[in-house]
Amino acid sequence: MGHRLSENEVEQVLEKGTYMTVGFISEEGLPQTAALTYVWDNLKKAAFIHGSKQSSLMKLVQQQSVLSGTVVVDTAVDAPEFTLRYRSVNMIGALTTEPPENLEHDMEILCAKYLGPDFPRDHFARTMGNL
Repeated sequence: MGHRLSENEVEQVLEKGTYMTVGFISEEGLPQTAALTYVWDNLKKAAFIHGSKQSSLMKLVQQQSVLSGTVVVDTAVDAPEFTLRYRSVNMIGALTTEPPENLEHDMEILCAKYLGPDFPRDHFARTMGNL
């Protein structure tokens, strides 16, 4: 097991990560994971995962009482040591949903993360409409 990250390092990993692997229990009662887009909200100290409300995956995720999530960054193979080097953050927590009108800030930082700071406003409006 690796070393424990400081709070600052945890936030760096969460800000740098491209996706979060979310773990949950399937309808059949089996463990399941899915890679989801997300953004770390420094103001709320929370991860905001994104998916269409029509998605069967997101409907299943919303039914969970507890989720786990992992973000991995800075991966590199250390061939002489025959190991994989990386930094990661593992989280466990309850999923909370908020009404779309409370999510504008999170959607803005999500769009900026994946589309760049000058993301098209029409895309933002379309994404907000899918919540």
